[in-house]
Amino acid sequence: KLALRSNNIPYKLEDRLKELGADYRTGTLPFISHTEVDGLLITGQNPLSAGATAKALLNFWEKQ
Repeated sequence: KLALRSNNIPYKLEDRLKELGADYRTGTLPFISHTEVDGLLITGQNPLSAGATAKALLNFWEKQ
């Protein structure tokens, strides 16, 4: 709803992932940096997460 496009998509990906049993996590506030690392999956919530996500990726590579 924050992006004003909720009427253009058939469902929210977050809701669908939860329905399928995913452990879905988000930051405490929208549009702040939030990065998650789960094994080989390293992901950022939004463009503001790029730096933290890149650092997480570098940390992962250093451990390999």
